[in-house]
Amino acid sequence: MILNNNAVKIDSNVEPTKALNFGISDVRLVVDILSKLYAYPIRTLVQEYICNGRDAMREAGTWGKQAIDITVPNTLDPVFKVRDYGVGITPDRMENIFVNYGSSTKRNTNAQTGGFGIGAKSAFSYTDSFTITSFVDGVKYIYVAHLADDGGVNLINKESTKEPNGVE
Repeated sequence: MILNNNAVKIDSNVEPTKALNFGISDVRLVVDILSKLYAYPIRTLVQEYICNGRDAMREAGTWGKQAIDITVPNTLDPVFKVRDYGVGITPDRMENIFVNYGSSTKRNTNAQTGGFGIGAKSAFSYTDSFTITSFVDGVKYIYVAHLADDGGVNLINKESTKEPNGVE
């Protein structure tokens, strides 16, 4: 989503100083507020992950050429999964985009859904941890996102793969 960046001029009677950046001192507070944001958490996280998969495939140029794989929970496999065939999440993108609320790769286009850096974490409205498996250029990265301690994302496995790029 393209945001307006209107320049603001501030008049002052003191020497110009560097602006103090807004920050978050306790991310658990934000996660708690956002986890209660959705009236229908399961529906929301299903929508978010399908939209994110579609957007990743648009970015990679694979949208319309390959389907997104969706696995619904059942007795034998009680895990909901969305597997896209988009660009995947590189370690750099995980560190600088995925983990940060407000960070997004969707700011320069109106052809994608979102842009606030919230939807990728919508599973926290339902659970206190979830797994992200990313396939990028022959490497499979498995991360766990969790609310333990101060919350965060940990890389728990890295291995070679022949899987095409994308995220599950």
